[in-house]
Amino acid sequence: MKYRSHIILLSVCALGFPMGVAAARLVKGAGSETVYYVDDGGVRHAYPSRSVFISWHSPQFSISNFQFPNIEAIESNELAAMKLGENVMMRPGSFIKIQTTPQVYAVEQGGILRPIIGEQTAIDLYGKDWAKKVVDVPEVFFFNYKIGVSVRSRADLPDGTLVKLEHTPAFGDPSPAAAKALAGGQEGNPISGRGAGVSYYYKDKGVLTGFKSEAVVRENNLEAKNAVTIPQLFPIRSRTIVGRELRITDPEWGIPLNSADCAADSLKAAVLYLSKGNSGAVEEINRWRTATASAWERRTDVLSLMTMNPAEESTFDDRYLQAKGGIDVQEIARSYFDTHRDDIDFLIIWNAVVPAGSTEIAEFWPVTNSAEGLGKPLFERGELYGSRGKLKGVIHMGRPGDYPLNDSAGMARAVETGVHEFLHQWSGEADFRDLTGADRTELQTSDTYHWSPYVDIISPLGGWGWQDNGDGTFTSQRALLTASQLANLQFPDLDLYLMGLVPRHSVAPFRYVKPDKPSDTLAATMKGSVQKVTIDEVVYGNGVRRCMAP
Repeated sequence: MKYRSHIILLSVCALGFPMGVAAARLVKGAGSETVYYVDDGGVRHAYPSRSVFISWHSPQFSISNFQFPNIEAIESNELAAMKLGENVMMRPGSFIKIQTTPQVYAVEQGGILRPIIGEQTAIDLYGKDWAKKVVDVPEVFFFNYKIGVSVRSRADLPDGTLVKLEHTPAFGDPSPAAAKALAGGQEGNPISGRGAGVSYYYKDKGVLTGFKSEAVVRENNLEAKNAVTIPQLFPIRSRTIVGRELRITDPEWGIPLNSADCAADSLKAAVLYLSKGNSGAVEEINRWRTATASAWERRTDVLSLMTMNPAEESTFDDRYLQAKGGIDVQEIARSYFDTHRDDIDFLIIWNAVVPAGSTEIAEFWPVTNSAEGLGKPLFERGELYGSRGKLKGVIHMGRPGDYPLNDSAGMARAVETGVHEFLHQWSGEADFRDLTGADRTELQTSDTYHWSPYVDIISPLGGWGWQDNGDGTFTSQRALLTASQLANLQFPDLDLYLMGLVPRHSVAPFRYVKPDKPSDTLAATMKGSVQKVTIDEVVYGNGVRRCMAP
């Protein structure tokens, strides 16, 4: 296993995953004027006002027009049988206020309101007619929204904004010299993304994605005249928007989602397989998916439930996915979230071509940590991966044939590897502070991401579980267990505590062995002495475990 420290790298990809969200279904009850959006889970979400409806759909349509083909009139009992969810929010890119206060807000995905500070800021960004675009929201619905970071300059431009870059020509074929200049010296430069003919961009999660044509801008219910002109202040993807995208046009993407959290009791993961056109491995990956979710729940004593979506297969272009001899994990994740809701904790990538690492069979890429007391810092890097903070980590499992998945031993190895990688989100990095106040690192290996083999626990992340023989020697319990026994061994309480699944007082003291001769090769039986460690010393060294998610 290889634990990947964070690398700020935004590369490019022309990868297309299957769409994860169905097109919008609009319904209204017989005799009622309220229109609902029905999500792919069958939950109905009310448009609380005409202005909210119009923000998502072309203003030429009227809510009261029963002939509007996309609004389905259904019987009242059928409507009542649908679960009622949150209201639909104003579309990202809209401007709202309430009548009793002058403050104007720009709307971002998920009902986030960005206060626009000062009229001059609004004019600089949105033009002198900006006030004509502001919609009054009834106060009773204002509290559906959440207040975000203020907008004070173009560098604070809200997500959901249609953008036109300064010095960018109109759609069409520019001269060869202009095309070369736009591409930063070479046509189609995948780093800048400013390819020939791209004039308008959509800002989402801090990154710009270009529209292929102005017709595609209109297809996504946006108007070019409303674009904000700015210099290139944000990274640009080489991938372009070539048609209607649900993340831009579908009201489900405007409904608030839980973002960063610390939850470990109920986890959700998506599984991707990047193939070369051969789908033979998908069945094996789905068997791995089922076995790994079952193993995770069994080994956490069902304190943590794991849902893994069926594997989705997509072919890919090596030119876009190669990144220093591997795959571009960040752009693959972004492409996934282009077409899927931001509601997963982990993204798991299998591929047909590129191994996970030169010496390691799999890699863990940390994305978000909102829990203190784990021995690791708080961080939120979701924007680089296309997530607003829900995504905790990305796991690159490598190639199915590297295990291999088509035999029982290889499958067992892959399941253990998957459990190992998931656990990196919480465990393996805590140290302790002894009663003298000295910080101690004996619990960790030199890479600081795994438990030392000298620790008297048996975890997927290390520890050899030493048995005291009573004669100054110690024997590893791990060495005495079969692979099958290890695969069924529950996580030690230290792991469960760091995951937030058991309370602090349930973690019994544990030990680590100090070999008499540290230079000796680690062996199943060795001479040494033991040092006891208490959970209080772990807490003393790392702080109390607590969730800091908003």
